[in-house]
Amino acid sequence: GISESEVFLGNTTTPLKITIIDSSLKKIKTQQITLDRLDLPFQSVQVSIISPNFFVYDGTVACFYKGSTKDWKAILKYKGDTFISVAESLDSTTIAFRGFDNQNSKSILGSYSISDKKINYNGNLLQKQKDGIFDSDGLLHFDVLSQRLIYVYRYRNQYFLTDKKLQLESRGNTIDTISTAQIKVEAITSHNQQKKSVPPVVVNKSSAVYNNLLFVNSMIMGRFEPEDMWEDNSIIDVYDLNNNSYLYSFYIYPVSGHKLRSFRVSGNILYALIGNSLVTYKLNDKQYKK
Repeated sequence: GISESEVFLGNTTTPLKITIIDSSLKKIKTQQITLDRLDLPFQSVQVSIISPNFFVYDGTVACFYKGSTKDWKAILKYKGDTFISVAESLDSTTIAFRGFDNQNSKSILGSYSISDKKINYNGNLLQKQKDGIFDSDGLLHFDVLSQRLIYVYRYRNQYFLTDKKLQLESRGNTIDTISTAQIKVEAITSHNQQKKSVPPVVVNKSSAVYNNLLFVNSMIMGRFEPEDMWEDNSIIDVYDLNNNSYLYSFYIYPVSGHKLRSFRVSGNILYALIGNSLVTYKLNDKQYKK
C-alpha cells in the first residue's frame, strides 16, 4: 500500500510483517499485524492497505480481516467458500476481488461490503477468450482520487474501468498489438483441473494508477523502439483514463543489473521495487501535469 507520506511493503515469507518507509526513504520501521482468529488453514495471506485502514485476506481460505494502522489489529469480517485470487480495498468497508464462477467455470469480479455483509458480483466484466481463467488474468487497481476500479489484463492489450459498484464505465486498449491472449491450456483430467502447457506471452507485466492516469510496464517492444533499450530497461506507457488515450512513455533503468519488479505512483513520485532496492523517481512536472 501507499499513502501521501509512507510506503507499506509486504513480506512473502512472513505475511503479517509490514515494513513502513517514509516518502524520503530515510526512516524505516516494521509492524506486526495481529489477527483475532488464527485457527483458519492459511495458505496465501496477503495485505491491502488504504491508510488508516487495511484488509488481510487469504484467497484459498476465502476470508477477509479488517484492521486499523493505528494498532495493526485485524478482526475477521468474512469467511466463506469463494476462491479469491486477487483483492483491492476500495474504502474502510468495501473490498473488490477476483473470484471464481463455479457455474460457468471462469474468473469473475466481485466486491464484499462489511457493513451489508454481502457479496456483489458482475459476471460481464471479465471477457473470456479461451479458458476464462488464465486468459482473464490481470492486475486490479483502485484510484482513490477518481473513485474508480481499473483492471488491466496481463496477456492482452486491454483494460477496463468500473465504478465502486462494479458497473462498467469504459474499456480501453494499450498500444501493444496482442488483442488475444496467447495461451495454450491443457486439461488434467485426473484432478479436473487445467494448466498452462507453455509459458504465455506477457503483455502487461505490472501497472499502477493515480488520478485518472494509468501507468503500464509493457513487455512488448514498440515498433520504433531500439532493441537494446527495450532489452536493458523497463518501459512505462502512460494513458489518460478520461478518454482512454495514450500519452507518452519513459524508461526505468536497471539497478545492480536488476529490472523493475513492481511500482506505485503517488502525486508526482513513482516508487519502484528493483531487485532488492526501493527507488523513487520524480516525474517531469511539466509533462505530468498536462
